[in-house]
Order: sequence, then structure tokens, then C-alpha cells
Amino acid sequence: MRSPLFSLPFLSLSLPHIVFGAPEVSLDCSSQDDKTQSECRRPIEAVAAVTPGAYYMAKIPCPDCKVQEFHGERENRTYKLVEKENDLLFNISLTRDHRTLLLNGKPIFPILPTNPHPPLILTSQIPPNFTRSDLADTLACARKCRDGADECNCVEAISDVELDFEYYSKWLESHSETHTEKWEIIFDAIGGTNGPPKDTGRVFGSDDQSVLRIIMQGKELQDENSGGHNQAASPLTGNYQEPETVYEYKIASIEFSQRYADVPRVEKLGFWDKLRRFFGTDIVRSDGHVVYLAEEWGGYGKKGSLRQGFGVVIHEWRWDIVFTILGFVVLGLACLWLAWWLFFAVKRQRELARWDGMDQVWARMRRDGGAEEDAQLLASGYSDEHAFRDGSRDEGYRDEPEESPPSYSDEIQTNKPLPSKPLPEKPLPAVPLIDT
Repeated sequence: MRSPLFSLPFLSLSLPHIVFGAPEVSLDCSSQDDKTQSECRRPIEAVAAVTPGAYYMAKIPCPDCKVQEFHGERENRTYKLVEKENDLLFNISLTRDHRTLLLNGKPIFPILPTNPHPPLILTSQIPPNFTRSDLADTLACARKCRDGADECNCVEAISDVELDFEYYSKWLESHSETHTEKWEIIFDAIGGTNGPPKDTGRVFGSDDQSVLRIIMQGKELQDENSGGHNQAASPLTGNYQEPETVYEYKIASIEFSQRYADVPRVEKLGFWDKLRRFFGTDIVRSDGHVVYLAEEWGGYGKKGSLRQGFGVVIHEWRWDIVFTILGFVVLGLACLWLAWWLFFAVKRQRELARWDGMDQVWARMRRDGGAEEDAQLLASGYSDEHAFRDGSRDEGYRDEPEESPPSYSDEIQTNKPLPSKPLPEKPLPAVPLIDT
């Protein structure tokens, strides 16, 4: 079965080279020469150089890697995972500007991207007898893909697998006289998933499986963004910052080494581990290793992390439904407020209409109810001069119930008689002497 592993984004660059003194892949396997045909029928080396220093092909035996075995056709097509001898095929290359190292078309150096998750590295599982002729056909197919041809499934593979891996890179040494530095990159395929549907949690834990070790050499370049001049500090730009060092890389060697530690597994997290997971501080371990296990990751970050939850809310929530619900809620609240306002507006209008009618009521009372009001006032003792003048003797207001109202008389009433004897005279006070 042909694998899409070496499609356009995977082999769109010049093809790399391999250590261990392996010969370059330069044979013309379409030739009818017997010697050439004999060389082409030989299995490829563990590391095969396509372009020295820039592009290599490497294969690693995988004792624990199961492969897919398909049965049936079309809608009746089924598969199962079976144990079969196979190798993992890796394409190790540099970008055109020689500033980034790619593994199976995904960047891994100088920086392994982890946002939103580490790169998904898909590799082909090839038979151990994968020949140089097969590799030549693969490279020719890849070049056609790069040129825009339709057929891009270029590897005659048994199966494909999406890898779980452990990654580590560190600086090795520096050579000041040549302005070069060296780094070591360790890549260990610790598990994988393949499907459909994917069977997760498979571990490639055999001690016999090798680890891919890549030695990179970089020569320092002047960053064109800095323009060759250092930018001084200013109030606008802040403190001076050193320009980022840019290197032009070369693949110095590709080697294999034995595993030095147990294969990491998915573990149950404690409270503090969950807290670190939530804030995203457990992506890179304390020893600098990055462990990618597909079971632990979602589409936007590690499961249980803030970044994953936020990504799900932003990208996967049905915002059309959310906004529809919010719209109905806001519309309902607006309708309730409008109904409340109309209720009290109608109530105020009724009260105003009621008081407008009271003016007519008071006018009618003043016009028709004067006599009745006077009668009530007379009954309570408050009559006007005309009532007294007519000789009305109705009981009026009195301070005490037993007292009768005084009768009318023309005599002048005096309060008290004058005394018969004169009051004794009191001497006047002495006039004070005033000095002038």
C-alpha cells in the first residue's frame, strides 16, 4: 500500500544524507545494467544520504510496532492490527534556507513548537527489505508531487502510524575560530496510534528499539532584521535587547543509540500535577525533555489545561446557538421591561384622569351643595350674622355642656367694679444724678 507520508509538504525540499558511510542514493535503477540492477535490489542502509548535510533517510526497526492488515473492499473494508516485522521510516531534512530542521516534514529544531500542541509526526512502516529501487521510486514520486503532479502517495508502506515521542535537544560545543556550534537532538518513538479508528495507548517499549540521535552544526549569521546596527535604548522602545542569533545549519551526523530510560506512560495526576497541567507548566519537564502522548492532548493543548478549555469554548462551541439563546433572553427582558413600563404608565394616566374629573366634582359641590353646608355649620353652632339677627336660638358652641349661651343685651358689660377707696400712692423712685 502506498503511504501519503512523502507527499508535497514532506518531500518538497532537497533530500538528505546519512552517516555510517552509506553511499548516496544516486543509482539510476531504470538502467538495464546488471550491476546497477543488483545494487538497486539491495535493502537500503539504516541511514541513506540523499543530499549530504541537508537531507537523509533513516529507518529504525520497531519490534513492538503492530501494523494494519486490511480485508474487504470499499464499505466492507475492515482492518485489524497484527504483528509483522517492520521498520519506521524517517525523512530528516533542512528547509531551503537551512535554518530549520524537519522530521517527516515537521519542524523540530531549533525550536519544537508546542502551541497548540507538539507536531503530529506521521511515519510509514516499511518492510525490512525496502530496497534502494523502492527508495528511488519514492524520491521520483516526491519530485513529481513537488512539481504539481496528482499522485502523491509515494511510499510502498505496510502501514502508517502517528507517533508518540520523547524529544530532547541540548548544546554540545562551540568553536570560536570557525564561529560554529554543535547541538544534539534525541528523538525516541515511544508509541503510536493508527486506524481508523485510532487505537490509542500502544507503547513501543522494547529495549531493542533504537533512539534517533541527530548532531547539528550551526554557523552564526547576521540577522538581517537588525540591519547590522545595534538599537540603542529609548523611552519608546524600552531597554536595549540583543538581536536574536540566527544560524545556518548543517546535519553533521545521524546515529542510533540505545534507550537510556523507561518509556514514559500516561499516569494518574495528583493535585499539584493537575494544577501544573491547568496552567500549562508541565509541557516541558524539569530535565528539558518534551514527552508527547496523544492520549494526553486535545486539539488546543493538554487535556485539563486552561488553554485546551479556552480553545474548546472558542472553536467548538456552537456560538450561533449561544447567541440565539442570549438574543432571546435579552428580548425577553426587554419585553418584561416594556410591559412593566406600560403598566405603570396606564396606571398614572388613570390617576391623572381621575383628578381631572375632580375639578368638575368640586365645581358641582360648590354650586349645588351650599345650603346643605350652611345647615351643617348652623347645627354645629357656627352661624353668621343673619342667623343671629333672625333670632335663631339654636344651640351653638359652648365650652361646657351645662352652660347656656348668653342672651343678647344692649348694656355694656364690665368685667369688675372700680374700688371705692383710692389705691395708696407709692413714692416715686429717686432721680439718679448724672454727671455731665
